[in-house]
Amino acid sequence: ENENAPEKGWKKPADKPKRPLSAYNLFFRDERERILSGIAEENENAPEKGWKKPADKPKRPLSAYNLFFRDERERILSGIAEENENAPE
Repeated sequence: ENENAPEKGWKKPADKPKRPLSAYNLFFRDERERILSGIAEENENAPEKGWKKPADKPKRPLSAYNLFFRDERERILSGIAEENENAPE
């Protein structure tokens, strides 16, 4: 019909056998079963009431950067607040 239309490509015969699995596919098929069984066991042992509560560990002390930024942030925010108060409406 149309000379510029692309030709239909090669179509695989329906009776053609599938390619054999690669070594990785054979390995991962077994590993996947092992992994999924491990996940199922973990879910059986998990508490049913949801998330675990975080441990009562003390927080890390603030680093020098965080201490500086905490003070700097207060200075910047107070400067912005003063600019907003002094701004003409």
